[in-house]
Amino acid sequence: MSTTITLKEIAAHNETMTDSEMVQRIRSLDISAQDKGLLRALMEAKTEIGGVMVRIGKKLLDICFSALNILMEHFPATMAGLLLGALLGLVFSSIPVLGWLLGPMLGPILVLGVGTMGLLKDLGGLALVQHRLVRV
Repeated sequence: MSTTITLKEIAAHNETMTDSEMVQRIRSLDISAQDKGLLRALMEAKTEIGGVMVRIGKKLLDICFSALNILMEHFPATMAGLLLGALLGLVFSSIPVLGWLLGPMLGPILVLGVGTMGLLKDLGGLALVQHRLVRV
């Protein structure tokens, strides 16, 4: 099952959150209080462009949250594979000596490998992907 993401869908997901919605989204994240504080500080970052004050941090977080929503909606197995690969790499890296030596190399390989397996599941299998690429 393959899905094509159109620009209209991305624009539909890229609606600007209100401050209270953004704060609630940050509070709901399963991260440390210190990291939540950093995200709140990033949300408050502003810059002046052409004489107009722009809340660049809020826009950046809004784009990131929208991108995650789109990816989770259209490619759930890929996102699960990337997360599982990262967790496996982290677990392997925590093994004394062997993990310290091979962890930095094996971690990215696991993320790429398991994420690719999820992508193939999302796209409907390798044969279907080859058929679409080659258009045989």
